[in-house]
Amino acid sequence: MAIQGQNAVRLNISLPAELVESVDKVCNDIGCARSVYIAIALRSKLNSDAMMEKMPEMVTMMHDMMTMAKLMED
Repeated sequence: MAIQGQNAVRLNISLPAELVESVDKVCNDIGCARSVYIAIALRSKLNSDAMMEKMPEMVTMMHDMMTMAKLMED
């Protein structure tokens, strides 16, 4: 089943049987295709990784903002 609205590329991957069983159970419970579920899970992981890459920059920005706020109070 292709993911609608996107250019889908067919892949063949090998996964542990117990992982496939777990994915299939979730897919059956929520009523979605295995390929759709795996695509959503991969997108979520990639988004999470991208956010974690930006975390040091965000922490620095927050520190700078707190420093500026403290200076404005004084």
